[in-house]
Amino acid sequence: MSKELELAGIHTTLAYINKMMDLDGLQLHQNGETYPNDYFESLCYDFISRCDGDEWPE
Repeated sequence: MSKELELAGIHTTLAYINKMMDLDGLQLHQNGETYPNDYFESLCYDFISRCDGDEWPE
């Protein structure tokens, strides 16, 4: 049961980040590069896809 709660918490957090990106212009940065807001359909969708075995993009 704790794994389900952990995954639900991650999903909820990603949904919040997506909302902030869409409404408030939040940007994600790593190593000086900005991740585009529309790189994936949504962070939640990408997370679920990875959990289901989809490969990470290069």
